[in-house]
Parts: sequence; structure tokens; C-alpha cells
Amino acid sequence: MKLGLISDIHSNIYGLMSVLNELESCDAILCAGDITGYYTFVNEVFEALENHDVIFIRGNHDELLLRESFEGLSPLHTHSLEYTKSKITRDNLETLEKTPNVYRGVFDGIKLIMLHKNNGGPHHNTDLMVYGHSHISSIKRDNGVIVIDPGSCGQSRDGDPRASYGVFHTDTKKVVFGRAKYDIGKVTEAGKKEGIHPKFIEILNRKNSGAPHD
Repeated sequence: MKLGLISDIHSNIYGLMSVLNELESCDAILCAGDITGYYTFVNEVFEALENHDVIFIRGNHDELLLRESFEGLSPLHTHSLEYTKSKITRDNLETLEKTPNVYRGVFDGIKLIMLHKNNGGPHHNTDLMVYGHSHISSIKRDNGVIVIDPGSCGQSRDGDPRASYGVFHTDTKKVVFGRAKYDIGKVTEAGKKEGIHPKFIEILNRKNSGAPHD
């Protein structure tokens, strides 16, 4: 089996669709959270996830969006959350409320756990762990567990602005990371029109790393 791995979409439909097109031959697609936040296409993203049968969990931005109040957060993130809350449909918000923050499954005998952040703790009875949050792709082994971060398909932070994804092959237990080019200009244009904070737009075009991991 081939498992398509993505994370950190952040309401960027153009980045998401670019990787979904690359993952058409996969047997399943999994997303490690942060569906929402930052950009303007939150409802389009939910529609695409449904149309492509993507298995997804909540990330920290998704958790924050479900709060009654954004008090205590930075002005930058409060702005992003308030914008997203004003745009997301009731149906999609209810979908997010029902979405778990941890997923476990078995694919071709491979026991998988998916969560948004790698907290460094033990993961018993697991062969493969998938997580996101860093916006930078990586793979390592931790006490026999394969640990994969596919990077971000919505806001890459490793110096390559293209959308990032991974494909895990269950037969060889190998992952191949890929990048998909998309029209960042359309995301930028929509963001400016909707009054998205300039910092989020600037990060999309950044050619070096250093954006905060939050």
C-alpha cells in the first residue's frame, strides 16, 4: 500500500490541491492536523478533504478555533482566528468539533498513530507515527518506531515555498518526500483582498527558514 501523508494545510486550497493531485495513486491519504488558520479558503479545504476521503485530525490551530474566547493569545493569532471563525460554515465547524486529535489505524499490517505534535513520549504498540506542526519534513526512528513529519502543504518553512508531502510504502517501510508547485500568487491576492495579516503572506514567499513553529 501507499499512504499519502500531509499536514498543516492552514486554509490554503491551492497548496492542498497541488499535493492531492500528486497523491492520486495512494491507497489512503492522512493529514496530521491544522486544517484551518492563516489563509482564506477554509471551506474549500474542508470540501476537498471530503471529496478525496482524507483522514484528518485536529491540530493546535483547529483546537484554538473551537474556543469560546481568544483572550490571552497574541494579536497576530487572534486576528487569524477571528477571521477564520467569521468565514467557516456552521457545518464545517461542527465537523471540526467531531474530529479527533489522535488517529490510530492499521494499513497492510502497519500499526499507525497520527497526532499533530510530536511530544517525544513513548508510543507503545505502534510501527509508524505521523505528525506535523513543524512545517518541515523529516523522518527518524525512535525505539523501533518510524516517525515521519511530511512538512506543510499550506505554509512551508524550510526555504522551499512549494507544498510538501510524503508517501509511505508499507511493503518497504520507506517514505518518499515530494514537493508540488502551486500558484502562491493566488493565495497572496486573496489574502490581501480579505485583509489577512501581511506576515502570513510574507511567509508564503520566504526563501529561508525561521518562522515560529506555532
